[in-house]
Amino acid sequence: SPAAIAAGEASAAFNRVPPARCRFVRARAEDALARAAKRGDAYDCVVLDPPREGAGAAVPELVRALAPARIVYVSCAPEALGRDLARFLRRDETPAYRLATVVPIDMFPHTPHVETVVVLERDPGGGSRRGAAGAARLSSA
Repeated sequence: SPAAIAAGEASAAFNRVPPARCRFVRARAEDALARAAKRGDAYDCVVLDPPREGAGAAVPELVRALAPARIVYVSCAPEALGRDLARFLRRDETPAYRLATVVPIDMFPHTPHVETVVVLERDPGGGSRRGAAGAARLSSA
């Protein structure tokens, strides 16, 4: 949404993040990622915060084409998170990623809803069957 973009840009400015180091894009993830890959853009980190339905089926492949060192995935739906992580953690794809951190956040106490922040890191062993899901650090919020 335009409000989310404005808030992100204000936060980046407040934290003195140079505009060249952080860009906010309002578009369907598939479209923005495909354009970035076509331009040959390179990113250290890609942050995804999809709707409750999760990331589109093409998103993991499109993110992988950018080969970021880290992917941060924010989810409000455990079922979609599980499905999408299975797509991101496929060991037969390159580059391969491993689960580094999982942080559940109870933003809505006394309800069944939980936000989860997951960090995936590029696996230097990429594509090997070694440590299929990798070791994860579970943090409490």
